[in-house]
Amino acid sequence: FEGPTPVAVMIAHASAPVVPPTSLNPEIPKDVEAIVMRCLEKKPADRYADVIELERALNECAAAHDWDIQQAAMWWEGAVLAAAAPAPATSTIARVQPAGL
Repeated sequence: FEGPTPVAVMIAHASAPVVPPTSLNPEIPKDVEAIVMRCLEKKPADRYADVIELERALNECAAAHDWDIQQAAMWWEGAVLAAAAPAPATSTIARVQPAGL
C-alpha cells in the first residue's frame, strides 16, 4: 500500500482492496491467486479458518505437486537471506512519500 503519510498507509492497509497478484505477475496460477486473495481478506471471517483448511486448499491447486519439501526449504532459505540483507539506501518502508516531495 502507498500513501503520503504512515497513517494514510495504515488506513489503506485496513480498507483499500488488495492488488491481485496476477496484475503484478500474470504467470501466477489463478487457483493460487484465489488462495492468496482469501488469505489477505480484510475480515478474519472471510479468511481460512485455520492452517489445515489453508493446507487443503493449497494441496488442491493444479501446481501443488510442482514443488517438494526440499525445493520449498531452499526457497524459504533464499527468502530469509534476502530479507536479512541490508536494504538499499533509497528504499523506504511501506513506500511512504514524505510530504512536500
